[in-house]
Amino acid sequence: MTFESIANEVIKRSIRSAVCLDDMFEQPYMTEKGIIERNQELSERDNRKIQLFKDIPEKLYNSFREHGSCDIDIYNFKNIEESWRPDYMLNNKDLLVIDWELEGKGNFESTIEILKQAIESNEYTSVPFIIIYTHLPNEDFKSIIVQLIEQFNPFLNKDIETKRNEFSKNFKSSFEGCFEEEPDEEEIIDWLNENNNLFFEFWNQNAEKFRDETKGRIARSINEKFNTITNKQSKVLTKLKGSLKETFSIELNEGIELLLYLSLETRNNITSFFKRIDSSDLGMKINDSIVTIFSKNTDNGDGVKPEEVFKSFSDLISKDPHNFLTLLSIEMKDKLRDDLSKIGNSISSLNEKAFFHHLQNYQKRSSNPENEFFDFLLKCWMNEVESYNFNNPPTIFNTISSYVETRNYKDLKGHEIKAEIGELGYKLSTVNRESRLLNSPKIGFGDIFKVNYSGDQENQSDEDEYMICITPSCVCVDPTKVNNNFYFIKSENVKEYTKSSAAKDIETNYFSLIKPKSSVWAIKWECKPFSIFIPENNLNNLKSYYCCKPMILEYVTTSKENFTQRIANQSFAYGNSIGIDLPNMKLG
Repeated sequence: MTFESIANEVIKRSIRSAVCLDDMFEQPYMTEKGIIERNQELSERDNRKIQLFKDIPEKLYNSFREHGSCDIDIYNFKNIEESWRPDYMLNNKDLLVIDWELEGKGNFESTIEILKQAIESNEYTSVPFIIIYTHLPNEDFKSIIVQLIEQFNPFLNKDIETKRNEFSKNFKSSFEGCFEEEPDEEEIIDWLNENNNLFFEFWNQNAEKFRDETKGRIARSINEKFNTITNKQSKVLTKLKGSLKETFSIELNEGIELLLYLSLETRNNITSFFKRIDSSDLGMKINDSIVTIFSKNTDNGDGVKPEEVFKSFSDLISKDPHNFLTLLSIEMKDKLRDDLSKIGNSISSLNEKAFFHHLQNYQKRSSNPENEFFDFLLKCWMNEVESYNFNNPPTIFNTISSYVETRNYKDLKGHEIKAEIGELGYKLSTVNRESRLLNSPKIGFGDIFKVNYSGDQENQSDEDEYMICITPSCVCVDPTKVNNNFYFIKSENVKEYTKSSAAKDIETNYFSLIKPKSSVWAIKWECKPFSIFIPENNLNNLKSYYCCKPMILEYVTTSKENFTQRIANQSFAYGNSIGIDLPNMKLG
């Protein structure tokens, strides 16, 4: 089977639950009176006679059953206050279908608000797939993309003006000598704003082709704008590259994208990851969500009929040439969902008397029996899930050989993607929970902390110092067992991953990866354990002493159990080491 056919099958099987919001769709089980009242409201809103669509939502519903294994809940949208219930509309949803103008022509504020919750909210799990199903024709999709870029750009609002001004100054100084009359900063910003079209070419063309063509386009555009450049375009580009690298510490191909981001006015304060997916002009990836745009308008043949929405969506996703990991994640999620349901069903067959007798054992020996007992159950159930999947890899793994071949991944050079390897290692070895400090603010096995010696500049070293908790999980659940004395080890050195020996030695030495800012750093641990008395076990306010020095421990991230256990094993073995002195011939 081909990658595309297996991918289609994975999507069909794994996307189980969807929700649809549209102001013009008739909602199932609406009363006749409710439909009449809603038609009147819409007619008054738009100053024309309007009737809710009944056939479109019916066809949409049936297509999700016919072409997939998905139930879709369809809601008629009035306004945020009356119609939006994220607690159940987003809960455990795989797909969101949403109209672009939920409150009438040109009014997309509610849509943006819902998309932000579906994509970025810490309160709800992000929805992996989103379809914007709009009456706008394909040629007007640029207006939607503009809004998405503005709302989900990767810069904080407070940084935008600073970056723009910083860039324009650097831009100006870098081109010194290239102009007979130097342009002022306002002219440069005007040029950036006038060349938004370059940005859309980035999304609407193959990325590599864009990079090749746009370098020349930028130079020609500068030429046309100022008409005073005396040097060749190649020198202009060299200057541009230097300006971008000096200002942002990035290379030209990344700088082009950043330059075009800066040319957009932004009104939000959300930090996001945003890129176009390669298979279509109609799709983009925002953080962990893939957003596609389909038109309901089928008059000119460009739109997607409601009965074809799921199939068109499935085809678009499966044809994306860089979508292996997305498909792997949804198949894994679906497998685990099935496995956990098996465990859930088996719980009811347990003998209650035996269950509570075992709980009483914890109550006799622990000051926190419920938490410790739940920790025991959780580990048992996770081991069961692991056994279900032993030697049972996901279906998408059947495409690995062909995928590697067609993507030219056979002879990848590690030194060329060093930063990317560090990012992968960081994501695979750590757990980052946004709600950790709020919902479970107790010290846990593998928690990594930055050490701040309470503002004491004399004791604060030039290099950041870190500590990791290697106290066993069962003790962390009930630290009274050890009188609140937790085991830690501290960092030996901390370096940026690309400059660290971790890139080669991470499997043979003892490292943890963190991401304090925009790049991954490697902490090399000094595997010599010590204990610290923590009087108040709260991650939001951890204060103690190390070598008689007062310190504050600032929570950074959590190393996953398997990786932490390896470090802990090495550390606790240190106390069992013994040196010997016997005659030898080291000196010849």
